[in-house]
Amino acid sequence: MRQPPSWPEAMRRSGESHIAVHPAVEPQESLEARRGKRVRGLSIPANFLWSLTGNVTYALTQWGIVIALAKWTNAFMIGQFSLGLAIATPVLMFTNLQLRVVQASDARRLYSFGEYLGLRMVTTLMGLVIIAVIAFASGYHPRTAMVILAVGAAKAVESLSDAYYGLFQLDERLDRVGKSMMLKGVASMAGLCSGLLIGKDVLWG
Repeated sequence: MRQPPSWPEAMRRSGESHIAVHPAVEPQESLEARRGKRVRGLSIPANFLWSLTGNVTYALTQWGIVIALAKWTNAFMIGQFSLGLAIATPVLMFTNLQLRVVQASDARRLYSFGEYLGLRMVTTLMGLVIIAVIAFASGYHPRTAMVILAVGAAKAVESLSDAYYGLFQLDERLDRVGKSMMLKGVASMAGLCSGLLIGKDVLWG
């Protein structure tokens, strides 16, 4: 007849079965370790200089757009463009929901970039719908309504780029933000000037 195991042997077997049933859990990767895998950010002075350069360049190109409108269009077209800005800017500011600030302050990266970009796309589309409703339901001339919608579409594209700026700011790479703003400003001014010279109409710009 088989003898029952002794008390020490029974305890040893019980411990082995306990270890087998409950394997050791791997420790989670620390926040510092995850930070080490990210893109290395620039220094504060470098980020400041790139941000300053980008904003100054963009402001100068916007000033150039105003000069081009004053030189190659009439007061009526300038009024159409100003009306488009007056309608589109507050609507898109409201639908932006300050997502860039939220994204840039998400140090633990609780939400992915795709989630921020997806939300920005949805809210921007809602803003465009609101702008279109205001433009066509307020009794404006169809040509003026089209200018308002065109200005809103241009501002909507800028709103989408803001989601990428939030990611670059989170990674402390404001050099990319500065370069993008310079390129965006020059491209928008060149496009508007080309449209005005070719089409002689603010809608072409």
